[in-house]
Amino acid sequence: MRWLPLALLAALALLGTACATGAQETTPPETPPASSQSPSPTQAPAGGATVKVEAKDFSFEPTVLTATAGQPLSVQLENNGRASHTFTIRELNVDVVLQPGQETAVTFTPQANVSFICRFHELQGMGGSLRVGGGGGTSQGTSGRDGYTY
Repeated sequence: MRWLPLALLAALALLGTACATGAQETTPPETPPASSQSPSPTQAPAGGATVKVEAKDFSFEPTVLTATAGQPLSVQLENNGRASHTFTIRELNVDVVLQPGQETAVTFTPQANVSFICRFHELQGMGGSLRVGGGGGTSQGTSGRDGYTY
């Protein structure tokens, strides 16, 4: 019976640690979905556009991205939050997991308007939209202070 108080104390310590590191965070699946993309190099695609997206606890910045239909789009991702996040576009089979402090990029070619989310924090409203305009020319959008087109 001497071990019972120690076991209770250990359980409380583990619970306290889990709460302190973000109880809202869900555990990622053990096996990434078959549609997961590996992080790609951080260079802009030939003939395409590059945008920068910051993941924070629990939002993306910016929340609206603009691209040209049929043109490659490279999304530079940076997780400045304390929790793990994903950048997921289900319609395009894009699913990148970012640990806190991690940076990576993913490149894809959008054809139509889609939404992007963090699978781990979708219920907390962590998401945004990708607006796709007509083909031809350069990417449409507003140039941000960091030189990227949004």
